[in-house]
Amino acid sequence: GLDEASGVVLKSVKYGDNGRINTILTQEFGKISASAASLRNNKNGLVASSQPFSYSKFIMFKSDRESSIYRINECELINSFEEIRESFEKVAYASYFADIAIRCSNENMSDDGLLKLLLNTLYLLSCDRYSCIKIKTVFEIKAISIFGYAPNLNECIVCRKTDKLKYFSLYGGMAVCEDCVKSVSDCIEINDTIIKIINYIVMSDIKKIFSFTASDEIILYLSKISELFIEKKLEHSFKTLDYLKKVVE
Repeated sequence: GLDEASGVVLKSVKYGDNGRINTILTQEFGKISASAASLRNNKNGLVASSQPFSYSKFIMFKSDRESSIYRINECELINSFEEIRESFEKVAYASYFADIAIRCSNENMSDDGLLKLLLNTLYLLSCDRYSCIKIKTVFEIKAISIFGYAPNLNECIVCRKTDKLKYFSLYGGMAVCEDCVKSVSDCIEINDTIIKIINYIVMSDIKKIFSFTASDEIILYLSKISELFIEKKLEHSFKTLDYLKKVVE
């Protein structure tokens, strides 16, 4: 039968002469693969809705075989985030966010906040309300938290003490006090401000996660921490991040 779903296209790969296979993050079914055929004819708005980062409502068909992908019958574009495509830098950021979303989502399981986070992030990226670097670090921390690896900076990973927390274990995802740091590898220095900001992002509702102030220096350092942490926890090196760094240099 036919299924309806709303989602963001994370990736679109050409197949055949005119078709595409889209990886879509949906509210209803989590991450799915869906084919869109005959794009040359722009049938039912498929071209616009197959653009990466576009948010659309899809009507899809899937056969009973578990291995089969969805086939998009028609779709209605909700938001193309066109402003993002007007900037090489914003496209690079959005591609990286989409890459993270692919890694932090499960197939055929209803989404538990990642789509909402991604939509909010793409909106803010398109309208220049915050710096791109702030948007990046907040997205990284919240996405990995939703996926189940929220940083715990309230106590030392070794001795469980709650004071003198001066380091963060990238592998363990927890704070380390200055007395125990010699026994823990892969640590990066943190301070009380960093701890407060990370805790705020982890604990706050998605609509409020960007509502904090910090110096450019702090944001830049936090961005270094968040990208190292997400890479470590997902055990994955993002080519889209490498490309992003080349674009913004």
